[in-house]
Amino acid sequence: MSNLTTRIVKLPARQAGPYTLGMNRINLTIPSNMICDLSKSFLELEANINTTGDSGVHNVNLQYGNVKENPVYNVAAVKNCRLSSDQLGNLEETQDVNHLRSNLNHIQLSLSEQNSLSYNSLRQTANRYGQRCGIFRQLNGEGVVSSVEQLGRIPIKLSQLFGMGEIQEVDTSKTGELNIEVELDFNVQGVLMDDFTQYGTTSTGGTASIVLTDNFTARDFPFCVGEGVFFMQNSNVTRVGMRTVTGIDVQTKTVTINDALPAALTNVTIQKANWKDAENLAGNTDTIVLSDKFQTLSGSPFWVGQTVEVSSGGGFVTQLATATILSIVRGGLGATNPGEVTIVLSAQTTGGNVDRVKIRPIASGVTASLIYESMQLVLHEKMEKSVDHSGGYRIYSYQTEKSNGNNNQLYNGSFNLPSNCINAVLMNKVQNSLYSENDDVDQYRLVLDNNNLTDRPVSIYDSLYFDEVGKWCMNSGKVYTNLRDVPQVRNFNDSIDSPGAELPVVYVGTPIPLTAQNKILQVEVDTVANGLSSINMYKQIEKVINV
Repeated sequence: MSNLTTRIVKLPARQAGPYTLGMNRINLTIPSNMICDLSKSFLELEANINTTGDSGVHNVNLQYGNVKENPVYNVAAVKNCRLSSDQLGNLEETQDVNHLRSNLNHIQLSLSEQNSLSYNSLRQTANRYGQRCGIFRQLNGEGVVSSVEQLGRIPIKLSQLFGMGEIQEVDTSKTGELNIEVELDFNVQGVLMDDFTQYGTTSTGGTASIVLTDNFTARDFPFCVGEGVFFMQNSNVTRVGMRTVTGIDVQTKTVTINDALPAALTNVTIQKANWKDAENLAGNTDTIVLSDKFQTLSGSPFWVGQTVEVSSGGGFVTQLATATILSIVRGGLGATNPGEVTIVLSAQTTGGNVDRVKIRPIASGVTASLIYESMQLVLHEKMEKSVDHSGGYRIYSYQTEKSNGNNNQLYNGSFNLPSNCINAVLMNKVQNSLYSENDDVDQYRLVLDNNNLTDRPVSIYDSLYFDEVGKWCMNSGKVYTNLRDVPQVRNFNDSIDSPGAELPVVYVGTPIPLTAQNKILQVEVDTVANGLSSINMYKQIEKVINV
């Protein structure tokens, strides 16, 4: 007799992939006469990121919109969702659920919990060189076996989509067949992790102080001390040189490098470059030996199958070869040169005997595209009941009401809240972002049924603001764990293209008492500059599903 108490059941979606913008609604069904642990169940979205432009294997990941910097949770792939039953009708429906959950994760998960999610998420944590070896590639940093592309399986927990997704035991013989409908968000895009943004400068050379043309704040300044950078001039026609950042000054937009650039330059650009020094070359060769010694290759920015550029020169840089890596070997403890890394390329260098050799990954002219291949429901089925739900299932779900601020500096809006609403949270909806971003909100005031909810306007990021955030978090039954980082989304999932960026976020929320009738919530938000544009009011609803 089997002692198994649960089993895993995989149920395919009704619609076959690949999915497109014109066919982005997917339906999945949980059959009747099952006992399911929905808290452990998830949607598994299978996806590929294809690259074109060269034959190399490029490290790829996902971003939302055109913004690399923001953290991306798996729920980002789902824009809208609905749960219904053939016996009980519509149970839950939430629009912009990825926007809602990205913000709630920021508030209700600790920093360590957020980081832990990144190990099986759309975007992995990065090493010191900005490599985030995600679920779409198997990158081999040593040996002769080439790195390969692979199908990415993205788990989207039902608890991130539905309140009912948190219930550990649902008897579908009572509820009937459960139908899940999700709408995919195609603002999620593939991105090359080794393709770095070029920034304009005012430099004409002859100095180690490089002034950027764009303005930046401390949270989005694109360079850090200790990292490698690469310079070009003449509208990206001429390679200038590679340097190391030794200092930054955000106020003056200045990047200080370890060695001055050559004089008389024009239209100079700067970008990040994971370059490494290599030993001098004794003639044309396909073998490159790195100058640094490595105890482990986990800190190396190279992998087998990667496209790299070999160059030389202290002032202007001369390209010696563009090739793919065929093998990487590190000398062990018993080797003549322990820790020495030897890289064999698919092509030989030119130029003969050269010194001041450097090697760096490149992705020039390469593009990445995301394809959603298929979806299935991974269901945890229990063999027997262990919980009495004769009183029904108590769930906490969200309803979404949209509003338009018309970019007015003073926003006034009224929202009709159902009698069983327990929380109301207004979030700013910014294009190409899943976070309630706003640098301009100064203060807000909430009035419920003509009664002021505070004795004064709530100023953003003061003590009363944090108190209000804590109240609606606790009223939702969730632990308020991330007090330190409430003002800003910390960029733990950031690409190396902007490692210091932090995102200002604002939440206008309050707990709502249960009443016998609907309620009217009036919201007044004062801003100092650009005002509010698109607004989502998320209403958390408590209800019991009787079975």
